[in-house]
Amino acid sequence: TGILIFGCRSSPEESFDNLNAAFINWYFKYHPVESTRYGIKGNHGKFRSYSISEIDEYYADISRFLIELSQIDATKISSNARIDYNILYSRLEKMKYTIDNIRPWEWNPLWTINAINEAIYILSERIHLEMDERVDALQSRLEKIPSVLDNSKNLMIGQSKLHITYCNDRISKLISLLQQLPLKLNSDNITLDNIDQLIEESIDALEGYKQ
Repeated sequence: TGILIFGCRSSPEESFDNLNAAFINWYFKYHPVESTRYGIKGNHGKFRSYSISEIDEYYADISRFLIELSQIDATKISSNARIDYNILYSRLEKMKYTIDNIRPWEWNPLWTINAINEAIYILSERIHLEMDERVDALQSRLEKIPSVLDNSKNLMIGQSKLHITYCNDRISKLISLLQQLPLKLNSDNITLDNIDQLIEESIDALEGYKQ
């Protein structure tokens, strides 16, 4: 918030750099799976939340970024910075449009299943993660899968039949991914037993979501 308020009082170039840095930090905080993809520590065990209050907060943040960005005169920054300016503006507009008009969490069951699949797959395959870090993060994400699925069901007000067909196929592949997880992990027996139990609970939750 401090960067947003005070950064734009300096030169246009510096203001944009501050705003761009603030957006990147904000983005990875709200998109923990992406932070795992790029090796950014701190969010490996989390999922992005889609509760009504957090969607509203997310939307308000995007709107504030767009306001701050509009107050920076793009003609007074370097050509390279102007490219980043246009990319950021386009990205924010796309995010805002998705919330305003597409709202996939209300009708597309693949929205949540794809997020879970990606979250687990990245942790299981990324070579930059140490084994202890990988195990801890997987435990944390596995614990959250049932509640993530319950939240998704609560948010849905309709379903696309086409997306349901694809979703059922993706759930089957996700269950296969979960069943293979223990073969890729190395830890003490108690931890591995806990992971086995969490995998069973996640598979049960996925089957329930499918129904």
